[in-house]
Amino acid sequence: MECTSWQSWANTIDYIKTELGADTNKLELSDAQIIQKIQDHVLPEFSMYDGLQKFYFMTEAHIINDVPNLLYEFKDFPYKIIKIKGKIDKATYIDYDQIFSQSLAGDVTDFLVRQNYLDMSKLAGADDTWRFMPPNKIQVTKASFSHLTNEFILDLEVVHNSPETINPGLYQEFLDLSTSYIMRAIGKIRKKFNNMTTPFGQINMNADEMIQEAKELHDRTIDDLRKTPPDQYVWDLN
Repeated sequence: MECTSWQSWANTIDYIKTELGADTNKLELSDAQIIQKIQDHVLPEFSMYDGLQKFYFMTEAHIINDVPNLLYEFKDFPYKIIKIKGKIDKATYIDYDQIFSQSLAGDVTDFLVRQNYLDMSKLAGADDTWRFMPPNKIQVTKASFSHLTNEFILDLEVVHNSPETINPGLYQEFLDLSTSYIMRAIGKIRKKFNNMTTPFGQINMNADEMIQEAKELHDRTIDDLRKTPPDQYVWDLN
């Protein structure tokens, strides 16, 4: 049986419309426009507090310049990068496929000797330095007598592309942040009219009240996100 996430665009749009007290025909924005605004504005802001972890394998094929330093460019990577959390050099990570095949053969001695040599050479050599160059490049400066190859794995924090990848424990905060943004967008549209005259009388749009309510919801949600415990222990050395 196929497993589908309850965290979806349809669920997000239904929640926003319910919170704004509107059915499918009463919002000034279409479903497609709501999704686009959330992708452009809400997901990047939300991801600053709970980014999506991804790994990327950099090879020599990604090098676009090697003078005076190695300059790599991400290719066909469908995420906006927030930051690079770490760089794992090829000389330091274990070739699990190789150790598995050698285990089947009943001899892992050669593998362990090689891995031990790599670990010792890393201790003896200097580390390469690097810096992220937004939006999609990383510059690597090779250390003198560097034993490392030009290939490595990057541990990345990126922007979520859709609700499906959001931490379920923070999905409510995402819904509230999305609601606050769409509420503010609609409030600004209605503010251009202030009130409307109809055959039934004059209708007050209450745009200012909606914009203020959106701001308060946004601020409360951001405050909740700031209080979210980190994924790892943070040691206070003071």
